Amino acid sequence: MPPPAPPASAQGLSDEHLHAEEKWLSEWIQAANSMDWSQWERFWDDDAFLQFCDTPKLEGRDAIARHWRDRFSYLDRFEHTRILRRSFDVTSELIYQTELLNYRIKGDPKARDIEVHALAVIHKKVGSDTVTGFEAYFDQQPIVEVVQVSAPGLTQDQIQAERIWLDRFMQDTDSLDWSRWGKWWADDAFIQFGNTPKIEGKESIQKYMEPQLGILELMYHEATRISFDVPLGLIYQTTIITYKVKGDLQGRSIQVPGLAVIHKQVGENVLKGFEVYIDREPVAAVVKEVLEGRGAE
Repeated sequence: MPPPAPPASAQGLSDEHLHAEEKWLSEWIQAANSMDWSQWERFWDDDAFLQFCDTPKLEGRDAIARHWRDRFSYLDRFEHTRILRRSFDVTSELIYQTELLNYRIKGDPKARDIEVHALAVIHKKVGSDTVTGFEAYFDQQPIVEVVQVSAPGLTQDQIQAERIWLDRFMQDTDSLDWSRWGKWWADDAFIQFGNTPKIEGKESIQKYMEPQLGILELMYHEATRISFDVPLGLIYQTTIITYKVKGDLQGRSIQVPGLAVIHKQVGENVLKGFEVYIDREPVAAVVKEVLEGRGAE
């Protein structure tokens, strides 16, 4: 059951309207807590948006569905444990809700319960059954830090050092600036996307990647699972990657799950190889639209 709600600030709402809105919110929270998109999707408008703090906005119910299915796949628990405050702005068609959330990450050996204070801004007209937008403001770092990590044979100090390396590598990847990213590659490294031809040598990688990075306005990696194979010198990392394409007047955020295989020995500062397994078609389709002048449709 969803948590009981505190007295609400609801200037301009009749008692009947307030009761109906609180009933709707109770059902919304119960569906969210189920971690089952098939239960929650009916509450979202087809053209709704979703945004977490300063991360890229996701637009459209299909994009939101992909986001939540990915998120729920690595959670053991997602629960609204307490609603602290609720305010209705009838004129702006907004509901402000401060809440206490509880998360548990699948595969966390400590089975930690992570409590987070959050502010949700729900874009919803009084009497409507669907939201047109949802903003969430909270510190995601306590959750991100509990990425599933499998590292048999490594000490805690080694794991911490490797995590720092991976964080910096991904930050420089997301900068879209080869002058920052290039320092992580050995001179004889290779990169390969799926079953496309392997590109060998740092100079060749630079020539290939700079134009690829140049078509993007934004790229953001969020790791969900990391596995170290120490004997083979491999790191397997699953991520959710958000892209925006330059010139896309719709400003679409494209989210794609991916798997990277990083060829790097523990303690080394450069990688020898980088395999990427990802569906590149969603980004390619938007690039094609932009090049054909259809990015504003």
